[in-house]
Amino acid sequence: MLNMLTEIFRLAQPKGNSFADGPRPGHPPAALPGGGGFSAPMNPLAALLLGLLLLGSGCAGPTKSPPASAAGEYFASIYVVNHGKHTGLTLRRGDIPPGLWPESGDFAGADYVELGWGDWDYYQADEPGLWVTLKAALWPTASVLHVAGIRGSVADWLAGYEVVRFDLTRSAFGRLADYIHRSVDRHGAARVEPLDPGHVGDSHFYPARGKFHLFNTCNGWTARALEAAGYPMGLFRPVTADQLMAKAGRFGVIVTPGARLNVQPLGDGS
Repeated sequence: MLNMLTEIFRLAQPKGNSFADGPRPGHPPAALPGGGGFSAPMNPLAALLLGLLLLGSGCAGPTKSPPASAAGEYFASIYVVNHGKHTGLTLRRGDIPPGLWPESGDFAGADYVELGWGDWDYYQADEPGLWVTLKAALWPTASVLHVAGIRGSVADWLAGYEVVRFDLTRSAFGRLADYIHRSVDRHGAARVEPLDPGHVGDSHFYPARGKFHLFNTCNGWTARALEAAGYPMGLFRPVTADQLMAKAGRFGVIVTPGARLNVQPLGDGS
């Protein structure tokens, strides 16, 4: 969501203001200008949106203890990835229970998949303009799910990113998989065909359930995924990626950028 507000701020500035471009992450969503500063007073529209974001950011619920189910028999690991302003959820495709999330079959050659959720127009646009950005932030809008297939080592895919690993029981992973399954909008069909290609090589967009807006962002979707697995995110869900990673770090294993990801042997399903 911060990259969306950054774009609003950039487009709302008078000509001549400098705004340094930030790095382009290697994973979805498509990066927008970030970082840097303004050389003139902030536009009132930008100030209003920043205030709304800070209001939602300060509404963090109390920390709770990890669920008792987390102490059960280990089945599989999942990974929450901080891409700077957006978070992704990575899991092994072969761990998905039969009958859930049939669209994962579109990535038959992948060992892992990474998922992200966002606004229908904004997420799929290479360069969203001011109107698309404002509409996504201020109006409840349709959403899409971005899925990227990962071949080979998940440690290589996630290298250099801040990651929180969660080791789940079979029941916890099943609830997570069911949450992903229910996130896809199939309009009553058994499965849905992908929309446009995604932001990386082997990736697609899918129509998703839920409305996107300033206080229901991609990071809120990831937070609800963790809640489905049994990890409480508080009364007010995270808005920014940093807020989500801070909450996730209270329950999972934190892997700092530059550190080698320790991938535990995955369960055999027994």
